[in-house]
Amino acid sequence: MTPDAILREWFQKVWNEGDENTITRLAHPNTIVHGLAHNGAPVLGTAQFIEFYRAFRGAIQDVRIKVQLTVSEGDLVTGLCTVTGNHTGPGLQIAATNKPIQFEGVCILRIANGVIVEAWNFFDFLSFYQQLGMVQLPA
Repeated sequence: MTPDAILREWFQKVWNEGDENTITRLAHPNTIVHGLAHNGAPVLGTAQFIEFYRAFRGAIQDVRIKVQLTVSEGDLVTGLCTVTGNHTGPGLQIAATNKPIQFEGVCILRIANGVIVEAWNFFDFLSFYQQLGMVQLPA
């Protein structure tokens, strides 16, 4: 499978279809994931990633991530994504707001032997938190 196909399958199966088994199929057990809300530290391994995944999907149960475009070079693939859904459940340290969310971001994956071994996430979590009322910027 090409890096592009792995990235697209990751977002389709894991996030859009909620197939948690795809995490352990497409990611190395010791994968390193940068840029997720994890006390500023990288998420280490699929077990820690699954904790983040369950919390996020618990809060945004209808999450959809559309891959707008991809660019590949060697063992790296980058995807520009749009995230949509509704905050209807717990899981992000606040009660459900029932607010719609939409934000964008970029994900870079490093692929080795057909699995994800490292990922960098640059999603607009500030906009996401503002939409939920978790963060307010001064006027």
